This record gives sequence, C-alpha cells and structure tokens, in this order.
Amino acid sequence: MTKSGATLESRTDTPLTTSVKSTSAEKETVSGAGLIMSLIPATIAERAEQYVKIHSAKIDKRLGWGQDGWVFATDTGSAIKVFKYEKQYRQELQVYLRLTEREVTVVHGFQIPSLINHHDELLIVEISLVAPPFVLDFATASLDQDTLRTRDDYEEWLELKKEIFGTDWPVVRRVLSAFRSHGVFLVDVHRDNIRFR
Repeated sequence: MTKSGATLESRTDTPLTTSVKSTSAEKETVSGAGLIMSLIPATIAERAEQYVKIHSAKIDKRLGWGQDGWVFATDTGSAIKVFKYEKQYRQELQVYLRLTEREVTVVHGFQIPSLINHHDELLIVEISLVAPPFVLDFATASLDQDTLRTRDDYEEWLELKKEIFGTDWPVVRRVLSAFRSHGVFLVDVHRDNIRFR
C-alpha cells in the first residue's frame, strides 16, 4: 500500500488541502501550507479532514497511498486509511474485525496494526501505527476462502513472490500460513505490505 513520495514533515494548523484547478474529472489538492504534500483527490482529503475533526485530531502527515486509498498519520499517534471504494473498505474492515476478535497483533514477529475505530459513511479505518517488521493492507485479502490458490496464474504468482522476497521467502510463507490459520488469505503480498526492515 505504501509508495515512496514526499511527506509533509511537520504538522500545520492550516487545512490539509486547498483545491487547485484541474482538468481531470476529480479535483486534485495540495497542502494548505503551500507545500505540495501530494496530489490527493478532493473527496479523500475532505473525508480525512471530516474524520479527524469528529475525533478532535489533526492530520500529521501522509504515510502512503495505493490503489485502495490514502493513509495519514494523526497527531493522536494513529493512522487513518481513507478508502476510494466501499468494497475495499468493507473487506479490510472485516479482516481487522477478525484479527481483533482473535486477538491477533503479531504473527511470527511481524506487527499487525490494531483496529482503533472505523467510519462506514466516510470509508475510513483508524489503526495503530506499527514499525517494521509488520504486515498491513488487507483490502484485497479474503476471509475463509482461498481465492488466490484457485487462480489460473497461481504458480506464476508464487514464482514472482519467491523472486521478490528472495531469502526472506520462507519467513513470508510462514506468515501467510499463520494468517490462513485465522481464515485470512492475503493476496497483495509485496515488500511494502510485508516489511522486514
């Protein structure tokens, strides 16, 4: 989920974003402090600001983004993930609820963010911050059904993951197996989501 990019180094008391002219269908936004934090779809920024306002918090900095949404650190020591689509929000929330129910916070030494709160209308999960090693981003995971192993390209997927993780692959396989034992089947498996260092 996390991609490299510029982050806002220090919190400001100005709004997270202000609109700028854009020819795309979605308005893009930049930091209200005048520093370009990143181009964030206006609806994402608006929902993030609404959520933190409800919880008397502020956005501290952007942590990452990906195909599912954007992740921001708050000044209360948590992270909020603002989803683009309801399907991915519901999927990730269900995984966090399962892990919470089973009190799973660490798998083979890898931290898992804990669910702190969520907002169904804003499509936001609030989770604890974690440091490597960690496992995160469950928007494409499935519950109680291994959709990955039934794919026609499963063997190719497996070979690609072995190549990506190299000597760390045996550890990753144990992590994936531990998640499966809780009925959580991870699909989006790469070094940003299963981080060693």
